Amino acid sequence: LRTGKDGRIYIAQVAGSRVSAIDPDSGEIVTVSPVGGGITAPDDLVFDDRGDLYCTEITENRVSVLRANGTSEILQGDINVANPITFHQGHLIVGELTMGARIMELDRSGGAPRVILDNLPMVNAFDVGPDGKLYFPAQAANQIMRVNLDGSEAEVVTGDLGIPDSVKFHPDGYIVSTQVYSGQVLKIDPSDQEALGA
Repeated sequence: LRTGKDGRIYIAQVAGSRVSAIDPDSGEIVTVSPVGGGITAPDDLVFDDRGDLYCTEITENRVSVLRANGTSEILQGDINVANPITFHQGHLIVGELTMGARIMELDRSGGAPRVILDNLPMVNAFDVGPDGKLYFPAQAANQIMRVNLDGSEAEVVTGDLGIPDSVKFHPDGYIVSTQVYSGQVLKIDPSDQEALGA
């Protein structure tokens, strides 16, 4: 889920193989990318500062872009189990939901990706925190980790959770993380690395 600049909530639907947008005021649902359209099995999505929409296509091992002008194209292939994606201050970051996963910065012009970190245990939905670091769930390690976008060594924020599959930041600066095994939603303060409640 992502909120666009137009205020609508955009939804990536893997099984439905489409991208939809919901107007939260009227409840109207509009198909942005239909089945058989330019995007196949989108797992995660993000907008950049130009209004282009990028989707990870988990079954196709790639990232595609739906341009603001309505055209679409494959931006980058060869991303094994392409899953999480985010955009921060000009950086388009993507990750792989597999053992030995990579986190990479993609070139929006289609050049070769830059590997930020590799050999990770199943990376899923991630977010950049107020400190400018990328926070990500390492599912197979049952941990939340963080790394500088320059590619320095990753550090563990917290662990022994309920198998985190998403890390997002609340405007107040704390982490909100869904747990795929326990079914919980955790509130985590990254400054003291303690789970504050569920």
